[in-house]
Amino acid sequence: MRLHISEGNSKLGKIPNISLPPVATCRKNVPCAEDCYALKAYKLWPAVTQAWNENLQYIGVNGLGDYFNAIEVWLGQRNPSHFRWHVSGDILSKQYLQGVYTVANTYPDTKFMLFTKRWDLLPVSMVPPSSLSVILSMWPGLPNPKQFPDYPRAWLSNDKRLPKFYFKCPGRCDECYKCWEITKLGHAVVFDKH
Repeated sequence: MRLHISEGNSKLGKIPNISLPPVATCRKNVPCAEDCYALKAYKLWPAVTQAWNENLQYIGVNGLGDYFNAIEVWLGQRNPSHFRWHVSGDILSKQYLQGVYTVANTYPDTKFMLFTKRWDLLPVSMVPPSSLSVILSMWPGLPNPKQFPDYPRAWLSNDKRLPKFYFKCPGRCDECYKCWEITKLGHAVVFDKH
């Protein structure tokens, strides 16, 4: 069993990323489970299913320390300018989030980005490393967590709660990169349902 870090996909372009199985690694009763875009890929492509399952199994067998060490080795060998956490899946625990923070602090020249619905695991008083953009994924029906006023949000274009200022995702990450700079931009991002 090995860790699977993807070199990119059709939406991200050539931006490396790591994923975990959808829904099973997300918060309980997540309202987007039925319409999850990652679940579609997970069911459709056996290689994707295997890779994301093996990433979770890697954690189970080797522990979080080895998981993050393997990611750091990969980053050290390739030195990417950008990296995305979780095209599929989410933060597993506070220890997992601490590992994400540690990786971002260890590789400050790489810009990291993480969408999450696991607000219950975010520390209210701890600011993410400057090389990490943590974006709260909003979904119709989910409350807007007031305890994180400074965290940027990602909204669906059909949500009635859209803020006044946002940028619309153009659909290709490696031609835009704004989500990696969203904290500095001070805006939200809006996506069409995909």
